[in-house]
Parts: sequence; C-alpha cells; structure tokens
Amino acid sequence: MSVKQDELFFIIGTGRCGTTLLQAMLASHPRITIPPEMRYFGRHDPAVRFHDPLEDMDLASYLAACESDIWWQDMGMCRDAFEETVRSGTRSSRDIYLWLLQHVARKRGSVKPRIGEKTPYYALLTDRILELFPKAQFIHLYRDPRDVVASYLQQYWTLEGTALRCAGYVKHVFLCIQNLKDRVGSSQLCEVKYEQLVDSPEFELRRVCEFLGESYNDEMLCYTEREDRGYLPVEEEWKGMTQKELTRERIGRHESVLSPRQTWTVERMVGDFLDHYGYSSASESRISWHCRFWIERVYRKMLRITGRGLPLLDEQSVLARRNKLVEANIQ
Repeated sequence: MSVKQDELFFIIGTGRCGTTLLQAMLASHPRITIPPEMRYFGRHDPAVRFHDPLEDMDLASYLAACESDIWWQDMGMCRDAFEETVRSGTRSSRDIYLWLLQHVARKRGSVKPRIGEKTPYYALLTDRILELFPKAQFIHLYRDPRDVVASYLQQYWTLEGTALRCAGYVKHVFLCIQNLKDRVGSSQLCEVKYEQLVDSPEFELRRVCEFLGESYNDEMLCYTEREDRGYLPVEEEWKGMTQKELTRERIGRHESVLSPRQTWTVERMVGDFLDHYGYSSASESRISWHCRFWIERVYRKMLRITGRGLPLLDEQSVLARRNKLVEANIQ
C-alpha cells in the first residue's frame, strides 16, 4: 500500500451522527480501508506543541508524547518502527501522518490501495488539513441535531453534558463545515444525511463512490461481515451498533430521550441549521425555558473565560473502561 496524498479523504461530523456506520460501509469496499480514529490533527500534529517540521531538539519530547498515548498503543503502533522513521528523517507533519496511516492499516491487515480516515472532530481542523493536503476530500455525515444531542447525553463519557452544551458543540461544527463548504465547494465536500443513508443505503453509497472516484460495490452493503471493525474494543459500547443490520429505530430517538425543554433548547441553539439540513421544528416555548437558557449560556461563557471549562469527552472515564477490558483479557 502506498498512500497517495491526492486520494486522501476524511469523514467528518458532529460525532454521534453515524460516521462509524459510513466508515464500516466504505471500509467494506474492496479498494478502501479506513483505520480506527487516528486523532492525529489537533493532538499529535508536531505543529500543536512543537514545530513543523520537527527540529532535532524536539525529537525526544515528541516521540515520548506519542509513544505514551494509550490509544496509539491499542491500535497496534510499533514504537520502534515509529521512532526509527522519525529519527531517520521523516519530520514534517504531512509525512508523519501519511506514514502512520499506512502503518496502522498494515498492522490491521489491510493492503487495499485507497485509504481514508474517520475522525469526526476533524471538522474543526479542516484549515490545517487543507494546508497539508490541498486536494483532500471531505465527507460530512449529518444527522438530526436533536438525535445527536440525545445520543451524547446517553454516553457515559459525556462530561458535564447538558442539552445546551451539546447543542452548542453541534452548532460550532456546523459553522466550521459551512466555512469549509464556502472554501472548497462540491468538488471536495460531499454531504450525506444519516436518515437517507439508512433508508436508501445503495443510492447514497453510489453517490459517495462517485464523489471519491471509485466504482460502487455491493460488498459495502454487507458491512456487518467485515473482518476489521474499524474501532477499538473500548469503543464497542457506543460504536457496536455497526455490527448490526440497518434499522430506523434510532431515527427520532430524541422524542423518547429529551424533555420538551431540552428539545426546544437544541432547536433554539442550532437555529437556522435545522432548516438548512432539512429538519422541521415545531416545539413549544415557555418563558421559564428562555430564562434557564440564558442563565446557562452566561454560565458556560464564564467557564470558558476563566479557563474552567471541561471538554465534552471525559477521556479518563474511557481510559478507566479500557484498563478494565485489558485486565479482563489478561486474566
């Protein structure tokens, strides 16, 4: 496998929107492989903490930071091979990323000619990705924001989750993707609606394949039979649905999960994006809801200003769950 820069593509979105499902489908194509979420940009990109390209004085610190990352270890990263590659001259962020993609794919048994990545939060980092890979293509999978928020609130790793906070993140992602759309147009951005992917998978997959310049293949509809699940064992609890056949049972889930006030909060926060993506809103409104809405918004803003705001993903909870799984397998 040789990673071609002009064939790179990225599946992006808000998270909890079906990107793992689309990953499973596309990775079942005989020519396409998509490894687990690399989380490279914004986290292991040398430019985040050091320099791009890496300087000699930063090598030891950069390698130590990468090699201590538990997620990379779980993906089967070979520490010695990575260190040798970087020390022997692979110093730019672009080249390091391409090497990592190829290395992880091979470690997971894939030798397919086309490779992409699915890390939803890359939606916030498309400027950096385009700086390194100007011809990169992006697939934006979106879903009813109310269902997205409902799913976030049911995850054990959602830290200090509220409807307003989750909806604020969804809106932020939508704004970033709107900027991406204005910058690159339809030649580099394909948008897919989760509900349509579930209802008409072949039609949507044909459209995505055409966008990528690949021929459609029916094997993508047999994604539950794939050998590589495309995610880590610790992620089974919230990504395991991709081992099952398509179902509409998760469409409209917010109706049984969110309260009327929470539903209104999401609609109020997301605003025009609800209509933009084809979702109707008709929830009632109460004065008390407006009051609570603005009180929390002011509170969240103060947390950001004072640097006390916490990330939505509680990695410590995920790490603790991961360690339990490792211990269980050892025993």
